[in-house]
Amino acid sequence: MAEEFNIISSIRYDPLLEAAYQNPDFPHAAWNSTHRSRHYMLDFHRDRLNRAATHWVWNTARDTISGPGGLANLASIIDAAVQDVGAQDRAQAVRLELLRDGSLKAVLRDVGPATLEDLYPSEFATPALAPVTSAALSEVALPSFTVHLDTCATEASPFTHYKTTKRDMYNAARGRLGITAGDSAEVLIMNNRGEVMEGSITTPFFWRGGRWVTPPIPTEYQDHLGAGGQDGTTRRWALEQ
Repeated sequence: MAEEFNIISSIRYDPLLEAAYQNPDFPHAAWNSTHRSRHYMLDFHRDRLNRAATHWVWNTARDTISGPGGLANLASIIDAAVQDVGAQDRAQAVRLELLRDGSLKAVLRDVGPATLEDLYPSEFATPALAPVTSAALSEVALPSFTVHLDTCATEASPFTHYKTTKRDMYNAARGRLGITAGDSAEVLIMNNRGEVMEGSITTPFFWRGGRWVTPPIPTEYQDHLGAGGQDGTTRRWALEQ
């Protein structure tokens, strides 16, 4: 019997994003610079879902999100969910789920405010400087996390490369370190070669040789190619800058 799971992507809905449209200060704002949209990097999230549907040969699901009509379908399901809870004027984290039969679901939760510079930084600060302000880190209050390296390896698979509802490996890694929801802590997942794949809920970047680097991830999953982690949307955006 085939394993049951849904393909997912987590996207930000935010009225603020409309201010990025044709904004000369944010030509790097990807989708949001060319579309008056409240959906953060909508096309990147669609591409991510599409690649996963292609991998598992979910042809009906892939058809649902392909082309301009697919983008419209995603925007519509998000907007309907936001309207249902009366959250049109505030930021939401939206978990999009794509089912094998092409159905779409959207699950919402409130998310804190952000500036356009937070969402689309014009430059990547060095570790000695805070983003946006360029003030010394000791002079500004930045959120901080305690970061742990997992004590056990996780085998790379399509389920570590594509984002799905199958998250047992991430939950296990968090459980080994005693991390629960809401904790200011993260665990770095490592593969069988001892390489960092990703964080359990974040994309890690490391300062190496005077530049930011992130674990190598191919666009499509292939055995033993790359570190084995997810091809995330903000990761893709950062690498394209």
